Amino acid sequence: MGPPIESDFHLDISSSLDSVWLNVFENLPRSNLLQAPNTAIALMPGKGQNPLWGKIMLENKIIGVFQLAQAGIFANFIHAILLDRGPLFLEPHNTFENTISFFRIFNETSPRRWGRKRRIMPEYSQDPEFEHHLLETGYRRVKRSLPYKTAWLDCKDNEDMQLAAMRKNWRGALKKAQKKDTKIEWNTPQYHIKTVLLHYKADVEVRGYTATDAKTLKKLMVQFAKTKELWVGRMESPRGLESFMVFFKHGSCLTYQAGWSSGSGREANAHHLILWQALGKMREAGLKTLDLGGINEDETGLTRFKTGAGANIAELSPLYC
Repeated sequence: MGPPIESDFHLDISSSLDSVWLNVFENLPRSNLLQAPNTAIALMPGKGQNPLWGKIMLENKIIGVFQLAQAGIFANFIHAILLDRGPLFLEPHNTFENTISFFRIFNETSPRRWGRKRRIMPEYSQDPEFEHHLLETGYRRVKRSLPYKTAWLDCKDNEDMQLAAMRKNWRGALKKAQKKDTKIEWNTPQYHIKTVLLHYKADVEVRGYTATDAKTLKKLMVQFAKTKELWVGRMESPRGLESFMVFFKHGSCLTYQAGWSSGSGREANAHHLILWQALGKMREAGLKTLDLGGINEDETGLTRFKTGAGANIAELSPLYC
């Protein structure tokens, strides 16, 4: 495969987020939480970072977008720039050639140098040829960095198609939850956010699993709630909260970020029912894909839950600098 042609390919990077960028983001076939502006607004100030928003231009037309985090002192002589799970292209521009062109020009814009830290997590499938081009361009693979695995679940056109994509045992657990007539609530007043966070924090501390810390989750929930892009499905009983799942909407996609179930919630298969209802809400809203989050090889039960629902495991590129 020959080198891409870049004569009319350039990057337009700004510290301002405009309606044109947002419109492209809303129309992407697939986006992710790390590239969502709400995530930057919620988290970057606390890290001393500033967001930058870039447009990918080809023949004076926008074919994709990306979001950066940067921090610098002494007029950026000491400088850090981060690209997490980008760039993102409109169809039909999500090609090998365009992705390589992006990283070649990005390297020219922000080259490796003394005093600059770069962290690059490409939103591109793990591929030896892709890595070869990155290394030739001037990137280095971060030591001990492994490909990132996540689970993508497509929202089908109707319930029958959705059920057909699920494993038999997953459908059985869902049917059991539906027969119990379990009620799931989706309204999310402020006090529900507090209750969810209390249960989440306690669960992480008791079980000791790797997860988003409660302070970060709170910042995300508060920010996404402001734009009505926070979805929380909850099962409650007279005893209180029994189960929940937290989702964030970004563009045409949804990301599952956190969840918890009590013994009663697990017995009721509440997470199966919440996820099923989330897919129905996605269908009504015209959303396309649900990112069920990273795959941890040590958490086999959670992985089975995701793949049993019909999700496909995607292996994305590791970190580069």
